[in-house]
Amino acid sequence: MSNTETTNQRLPELLVVLSRLADLHGELLGVIRGKIEHMRTGNTSELRADTIREESLVKTISEQEGLRCRLMGEIGCGYGISPQAARRMSARRLAQRVEAGLRSRLEEGADRLQGVVREVSHVNHIATLVAQQVLHHMRCMFEAVTAADEPPTTYSPHGQVVPEAPHRLFEITG
Repeated sequence: MSNTETTNQRLPELLVVLSRLADLHGELLGVIRGKIEHMRTGNTSELRADTIREESLVKTISEQEGLRCRLMGEIGCGYGISPQAARRMSARRLAQRVEAGLRSRLEEGADRLQGVVREVSHVNHIATLVAQQVLHHMRCMFEAVTAADEPPTTYSPHGQVVPEAPHRLFEITG
């Protein structure tokens, strides 16, 4: 297969991968928004489900990104660009070398992906801030219920408060 044939075959494939990546990032955006809501409401079971879904999406996005890079390398060869340079190149920059018919579709796909990635980044930053606030709140709650100068309370096997442990754990276990 010649470089031109490879390029002509790979460009439509790249458009599909860009669309898939944009869809996956859109799905990730919804999961992150769900995580924010579940942190706000304290719904830990849904938060756990969101985290599992997020991990799965990130793995799939990573796989699709690998495919995008491979396609970019193959297409770049058709335009006299080294595969390494083409893999690092943005789809928008590559579109500058493509014939007009596919150029606009490639630019649209790249713009759509870039927009949703930017939004994911923004919402993910908000999720990070919310998580930090939740952790701060939890630390404050734990500090409020435990006195800093007192040793931690221990309990007997029958649930009775033992004011001070008679032996250290390492002394007991050896």
